[in-house]
Amino acid sequence: DDYEDGDGTRIHSRYTRWSTHAALAWTPDRDTALELSMANGDGEAAYADRAMDGVRFRRENVALKMERRNLSASVEKLWAQAYYNYADHVMDNFSLRERSTGFAAMNPDRLVLGARAGVTLSPSTPLRITLGVDAKRDAHRTRGAMNQPSGEAAQSLMDGLPYEEDMRFRQFGLFGEGSYRLEDGDRAIAGLRVDRHAARDSRPCVDGMFMNGRCMMAPVNLTLGATARDTLTSGFVRYEGVFGNGDDGWYVGLGHVERFPDYWERLKRDETTLNSAFLTIRPEKTTQVDAGVNWSRGDWSASISGFYGKVDDYVQLLWIAPARTRNIDATILGVEGDLAWRFARHWTVNGTLAWVRGTNDTDDRPLAQQPPLEARLGLNYDDGRYVFGGLVRAVAAQSRVDVGSGNIVANGQDIGPSAGFAVFSLNAGWRAMKGLLITVGVDNVFDRTYAEHLSRTGASLPGFLFPADTRINEPGRTIWVKAQMSVD
Repeated sequence: DDYEDGDGTRIHSRYTRWSTHAALAWTPDRDTALELSMANGDGEAAYADRAMDGVRFRRENVALKMERRNLSASVEKLWAQAYYNYADHVMDNFSLRERSTGFAAMNPDRLVLGARAGVTLSPSTPLRITLGVDAKRDAHRTRGAMNQPSGEAAQSLMDGLPYEEDMRFRQFGLFGEGSYRLEDGDRAIAGLRVDRHAARDSRPCVDGMFMNGRCMMAPVNLTLGATARDTLTSGFVRYEGVFGNGDDGWYVGLGHVERFPDYWERLKRDETTLNSAFLTIRPEKTTQVDAGVNWSRGDWSASISGFYGKVDDYVQLLWIAPARTRNIDATILGVEGDLAWRFARHWTVNGTLAWVRGTNDTDDRPLAQQPPLEARLGLNYDDGRYVFGGLVRAVAAQSRVDVGSGNIVANGQDIGPSAGFAVFSLNAGWRAMKGLLITVGVDNVFDRTYAEHLSRTGASLPGFLFPADTRINEPGRTIWVKAQMSVD
């Protein structure tokens, strides 16, 4: 149902979802396995941050897997997988909210077909090599109805229209990974993959609808029928070491990844021409070094990790209308650490700290959509039958923003600086029998009013007091109950 924030303001947020999954496996012998799996799901969700709600999220998946082990002394495993994914999504502005005029509905769908196969080789005891190939085809279509006199009219018109493909993608890749374990327990790992990508643009219009033979409030697409192609290379090297009693470890790695811009990034306008960015947006290339240490002594354990990366042609979206896509250069870095102490037989206290920073080097300003400094302090009890936990989550204010800029994640963009906050949550559980855990909890115990920095603004909705263009608050005090059952 719709939740309330700490001030008691109702947020348009109710949702329902269901999903099912089934798998059938056949093992004719101890080294062979065949599996057929199927999944299906649907749901609906009210959105406080946009002009339409999601009223259908139909998902279908069928996958076939094959695995054969111990083919020879040097061939450890042969495997293959093929899959089918279909997503049918409907959004409208009348099913889950009040509406008196301008009824509209949209129905995008997406079909993905893919396959993957590989072999794992063991030429010698310390050396393991995996070689493989994968491929994917991805087609996106849409249809819709706008400005209809009623919801029934919008639904009927949309259902009677044919789907129109707006973009399709193809990918074919070769990959390999090797690891070598040294006598002292250290391990060296390296990997490489090469992908051939292609995308075809079928949109008559840029960032708009094509109805009655013309583009609605949008320019004619100058890249209609064009195909974007790229061959991209990614790879990494990593060294993992052990020290102390052998349970402690460290690692350092260097990686480079090249990413083909996706549907949403190619959908927007070019920053300069304000027409299609389909052919002008360049692949994103990230080179990053990361390192970390894991340590434990008696009742104490700790870990720390960090990364530093340079991103050439980072894909940035400018959401101030008209929405545009551009490439920039960026620097990213971050550190995360945790510490735990088992101070009594069943009691543990733990804390974590995470910090990231991103800079838009092209414009010499902060990189958008960066989370603020966050700390967590938890206390946990577990005697095998009863469990208890308390958690304090503290988030600092964030002033490093680039208002209007962002990325494709939930149409994310920086709204402005955000305030810090702290929330306290409790939970307790009971293992009633083997495989059954019943847990009850209270999140945001003190009913604090707060909003995450990485959030969206509200939309104007009849019957709701939450103002538009204001960061959406998170739920106030929330009581929940959960039962988990596992069958051995």
